[in-house]
Amino acid sequence: DELLSMQITSRTLLAFSLFPAIHVAWADGHVEAGEREAILSSAGQHGVSPASPAYKLLQSWLHDKPAPELFRAWEDFIHAVRPTLSDTGFRELHDNVIGRARTVEKSAGGILGLHAVTAGETAALNELDAVFTKALEEA
Repeated sequence: DELLSMQITSRTLLAFSLFPAIHVAWADGHVEAGEREAILSSAGQHGVSPASPAYKLLQSWLHDKPAPELFRAWEDFIHAVRPTLSDTGFRELHDNVIGRARTVEKSAGGILGLHAVTAGETAALNELDAVFTKALEEA
């Protein structure tokens, strides 16, 4: 019910899996062009077509910052999925999610590659990582 209230259905679940990258992109209060491109490119690489509901949902999250409830729903999702995965599988999920988020983090660029990663983006990544750590500890 929580996911459905935020427009997360079987047709938009892939967009939800990219939410951590959205979370990092918004860490500084706005989404830069490079971050937007990185997220939509990742979506395309995972089979999300521009005409799909998942793509449209991603675009809406890139245009308007998602409500904090979406982060909590993603956190609940990670905790719910943890018991269904082996330790190795869960670590792979962690690595994939954090890897995509880091790609977005680095895509903003900075000036001549300097200051490409901001304190807000680092904090957002740490927040994502903490969700995985807590889920592992509770298992």
